[in-house]
Amino acid sequence: MTGGPLAVCLYSPANLNRMSGSSIWVQAVAEALQAGPRVHLTVPSHSAERRGLVTDALRALERVEVIDPHDLRRYVPPGGLSTEEALDLIERLDATRHFEAFILRSFTTCLAAIRRPRLRGRLWSCYILEPERDGEDPRHLAEMTAIADASRYLVVQSEEMRALLEALLPAARGKTIILPPAIPPQGDGPTGPAPFVRRLLYAGKFHPFYPVGRIIQARLPRPGVPRRGGPVLPSARQ
Repeated sequence: MTGGPLAVCLYSPANLNRMSGSSIWVQAVAEALQAGPRVHLTVPSHSAERRGLVTDALRALERVEVIDPHDLRRYVPPGGLSTEEALDLIERLDATRHFEAFILRSFTTCLAAIRRPRLRGRLWSCYILEPERDGEDPRHLAEMTAIADASRYLVVQSEEMRALLEALLPAARGKTIILPPAIPPQGDGPTGPAPFVRRLLYAGKFHPFYPVGRIIQARLPRPGVPRRGGPVLPSARQ
C-alpha cells in the first residue's frame, strides 16, 4: 500500500528492566526510526516488565508500542523468554500486524529466525558478527552466511565492521547498513565553567571496532574549558 503505514517489529534479547548498552540500543533504534513518519513500531520485550527504565522512554515516542510478554503468555520465565519463545511471540504478532520488517539483534536470535519460513526475507539481522565468537571457524562462517542469504539487510556498527563482515561473507555484500552506537552529537562545547563535576564510568565492551574513544571524547570537556574543581584541560585526550 503506497504511502500507507509501515509496521516494523524491533526485538533484542536484552532485559529492558536493566540499564545496559543492549537495552539502550533498543531505545536508540526506536528513536532513529521516528524519522520515518510512516513507521509504526512494535517492540516485544524479552522479559516481563517490572521497571520503566527503558520502556517508559519507548512509550513516550510516537507510533511505538511496547509488548509485555506477560500480557500474551501465561508464564514468562524469570530470566526472560528463550529465543524460540520470543520468535513464537513475534510470529503471533505478525499474524495480525503483517510486519514489513523484523529488526532482530544478536547472532543467536537471527540464526533461529532464518529457520522460520514466515520470517525469511523480511529480516534485518543486526550485529551478527560478535567479537566473542571465532569469525574464522568454518561452521560459524557457514551459519553467518545462511543468515546473510535469508536476510533482507545486515546491520553493522561501523565502516570497519562492514568491511570485515563483507570480507568474511560474500553473501553480505550489497546488503549491509551501518547503524553506529548512540553517541551524543559533537556540537560546540560550553563557553563557561561546567555547573558540576563531570565523571564518566564506562562498563561496556572493549574491542577495536567499538568506538570507546569517541564515546569518552564526546563526554569530556572541550579544550580550554575549565572544569569545576579542576584545572583547564589543554587537550580532550588528557
